[in-house]
Amino acid sequence: MTRSLHGHPVRETNTQDHCRFIEQFLYSNDTVKVFVGPLEGITVVVDLDEMKIVGYSDRFIIPIPTREGTKYPLLNQRSPFGPKLNNVAVFWLDGLGFRLDGHTIRKMFLVHCNTVGVHHYHFLNYHLDLDVDGEANSFVKKNLVTKRNPKHISPRKSYWTVSIQTAKTESDAKIKLGLEPSELVVINPNKKTKVGNHVGYRLIPGIVSNPPLLKMIFRNFESRGEDNIAVWTLRNRRIENKDIVLWYTLGFHHVPCQEDFPIMPSLSSGFELRPTNFFEKNPVLKTKPLKHVAWPNCTITH
Repeated sequence: MTRSLHGHPVRETNTQDHCRFIEQFLYSNDTVKVFVGPLEGITVVVDLDEMKIVGYSDRFIIPIPTREGTKYPLLNQRSPFGPKLNNVAVFWLDGLGFRLDGHTIRKMFLVHCNTVGVHHYHFLNYHLDLDVDGEANSFVKKNLVTKRNPKHISPRKSYWTVSIQTAKTESDAKIKLGLEPSELVVINPNKKTKVGNHVGYRLIPGIVSNPPLLKMIFRNFESRGEDNIAVWTLRNRRIENKDIVLWYTLGFHHVPCQEDFPIMPSLSSGFELRPTNFFEKNPVLKTKPLKHVAWPNCTITH
């Protein structure tokens, strides 16, 4: 037999001794009070004949149900409407709820009535197997360094130049992105252009994230679960002029705000792979335009 208590199902059972028990989940009105402890998450079993609580269960993990009146189907919306949106992406995130410390909510912000946004982050790891004009590649760091002119033979007191470092091992290739000016290039040390430069591709980082960008040589790159990139690179294998791959890590630290509810605006980040001395000249020179474009002319009116 099933009946309802405060709008929530209550199960009544009969045992061999013909005792009646009910399992109750307590809340009030139309909404589970997620901020009301200790009732939330507690289930009690009551002996109806003895009028005693014979079972007590506290799940500790607090569920967050759908609150009455916070659904947003299109049919329930009323004008005026905002501008039309294109290419809307919807993401559903699963995870634990929140922790109450007295009357203080930790690790989150209140973004709507009875709704909190938990502080969290997202990290993405990209496996890049470039094989620039062949399998044997090397990883090169081009650091922009400042040089002083101590002899004052020039009006300039300093200038900057490029210091090229070729990574010999996996440890040499580990990079923690920061504000230091540098270029990260994968080259083929066995191939050169007509003017004598090594063909390559440059990695242009996006928004800096932490943990750092890692470079390594690794053929069987699938993890068994008990290790990770940091463990793999402890072998510190030689990577110069080898079949190497790059691991690029980017991430977001998300501090929720009210504009994130109920539909969160998209965030974007990324990186760019750009040819560096890979072509003999700019390939755009041989590209046919999609349509004829009249070049603007500068005229002088007297």
